[in-house]
Amino acid sequence: MQVLLWWKPCCVQETICICIEQGKFLEACDHIYNLKNSGNDGVQKSESLYALLAERMWTVVEEVLSGSGRMFLEPLQSVGESLKWEKQKEADWLGNSQGMDSVSTWSPNFWRKDLEEKLIQYVTAQIPLFGSPANTDDTALKQHLSHLETTFLPSLEHRSDVFKEAGLLVTYARCCRASLCSHLSTLTDSNHFSFSQCLLIYEWGLKIYKSGSKACLRPSQIPQHNLSLDGQYLVWIILKTEEKLLAVTRKEVGKALKEAFDIGKPPCTDAAVIQILTEKTEAARRVSESLSEKVEAVCLEQCLRFLESYEDEVRSFLQLDGRPPICSSLRILENCCLLRTVWLKLTYIYSASTGQDLKVNGFLDRMEDDITERFLQTVTSKVKGTLKNHFKKCDSGFGHILESLKQSFLAFGKKQICMRPSSRLSMPLLLQNMCRLS
Repeated sequence: MQVLLWWKPCCVQETICICIEQGKFLEACDHIYNLKNSGNDGVQKSESLYALLAERMWTVVEEVLSGSGRMFLEPLQSVGESLKWEKQKEADWLGNSQGMDSVSTWSPNFWRKDLEEKLIQYVTAQIPLFGSPANTDDTALKQHLSHLETTFLPSLEHRSDVFKEAGLLVTYARCCRASLCSHLSTLTDSNHFSFSQCLLIYEWGLKIYKSGSKACLRPSQIPQHNLSLDGQYLVWIILKTEEKLLAVTRKEVGKALKEAFDIGKPPCTDAAVIQILTEKTEAARRVSESLSEKVEAVCLEQCLRFLESYEDEVRSFLQLDGRPPICSSLRILENCCLLRTVWLKLTYIYSASTGQDLKVNGFLDRMEDDITERFLQTVTSKVKGTLKNHFKKCDSGFGHILESLKQSFLAFGKKQICMRPSSRLSMPLLLQNMCRLS
């Protein structure tokens, strides 16, 4: 190759252009490298020739991707050899150069990066379109994932053979995985995706992962021709989807609990609340036992968070000017009874810890004590006012009415089987206050 240094520059450039046109990219690389080191204006000319060489190489890659793989096999092999040449020459250049300035002055630069960008652009363009998550249902997502599995992945697999023969399979496979991961990541990053949709993507990734051979568990030993069974990138997809799925679980469970125990709305049944806290765990269990355990932990966590926020809501309710309405107070007491029942049943379904049990009962005890005290004060005040107005002129039947009320409230107290004994024992405070009227 050194003989080229004795030729005229125009003759050298013509030879290089012929090599580039014929797809002999490695030979062209050597010619350009020698021209660059020949002195004179070789450096400037080499830059434009390297650019021409890269442009032609990417044209060959595009032809292969378009379906003309076997026809362009030899030029594609030359592309792979040129990338290895570039990597070795850059290492030699940097090793022989002084200072860091050589990093920015080395040419050609970023060939492998440019190739990866071309491949990622192509693969991404082949991914079937999926409508906005906000306007699609589970069925549409199932169809999209099925299309990826039955059409998209096999098409990538089909083109992998020629890249393998060209020594570019590693780069090609990495770009395919990057495109697929980016697509699925975009899907799960949507704020509109529901728990069930995240679970579908998780299940799909797990299915593809498990459908491979046992080598799938050892990514470094996977047969090079197999693109769809790379355990590493599938595990990444699964873990990222799991993260999103748990975040959606927190959001949906928290919102459902808040709506179920709205102070201004009629209370729901304990069965409905149990369903809120268990349906997602059951759905996850059909896919993965380990996932269901994580979903269960999130549901218990959200239950505790809700009780903490509900206690704050009750406290704010009690701090309003004047005494709280009797109906609202009774609604809160009823919700406390419901929450006790729900938690008791939940401990038989989930593996709640002793610490969690103590926290829940602590929240409920404080709320019941606070609301019962204010409720009795409100009732006492209203009864006293009503009786005073009624008997302000004559109190001949006052004792009889008080006795009747006493018996009624005692009967009411016995019916509060959901409430703690301490709550029921506070009922006589109302009767004591009433008896002071006599």
